[in-house]
Amino acid sequence: MSSLLDQVTAALKELDWPYTLLDSGRGVRLALQTERGVLEGVVTLYDDRKFIVFSCRSPVRAPAEKQAAVADLLNRLNYALLIGNFEMDPRDGEIYTRTSVDVEFVEVNSKFINNLIMAGFRIMDMHLPVLMNVLFGDLSPEEAIARAQAQSQN
Repeated sequence: MSSLLDQVTAALKELDWPYTLLDSGRGVRLALQTERGVLEGVVTLYDDRKFIVFSCRSPVRAPAEKQAAVADLLNRLNYALLIGNFEMDPRDGEIYTRTSVDVEFVEVNSKFINNLIMAGFRIMDMHLPVLMNVLFGDLSPEEAIARAQAQSQN
């Protein structure tokens, strides 16, 4: 049986998705162009545990004075998510989405990999305006979510 890295890179090649190998050899780095800009992501592979983890990094960090509000926002967003989650590193304010899966009994193919990666990218892209409103628009998490919900109904 081939390694997870071999399976994931074969799937990305089939999808014609450019990537670079991580220096660690345990995954790949890739990007997605959206209407809001370029999102960067990393697929990290755990062959020993049969896990694949995709992390999408937010293009902005939460400064120390905004981290409490951002943590509240991410908690509220996580509550509503069916797949994946948001995370924030309190040391530097980096914000990520994470989607992950145990692949011990799963066929890793291009559709599977595409769904895992796109779920993470979509979560970030869809919620980026809400995050920006809390970081730079001086809205509370509740106000930012309410504004996004009102705009989506129009």
